[in-house]
Amino acid sequence: MQQMTGINAIVTEAATIVKGIIPGLADYTPIIINVVQLFATIGTVFVLTRIGRRPLTLFGNLGLGLIDLVIGILFVF
Repeated sequence: MQQMTGINAIVTEAATIVKGIIPGLADYTPIIINVVQLFATIGTVFVLTRIGRRPLTLFGNLGLGLIDLVIGILFVF
């Protein structure tokens, strides 16, 4: 699902995207993104052991589908 949302492209091109807005932060952007992903992964492991794999997958896919729908609607307008 992550590949379908384009997150890999955003992480890869994050420095270029940020460089146009805040040039001084562009060098640190990939580091910040990777640290946030690390902590999110650690948090996911704890949630996974507590809730279980199936509810977490269903909830995550539902949330991702809703966000993709909102992005599609915003893209049209």
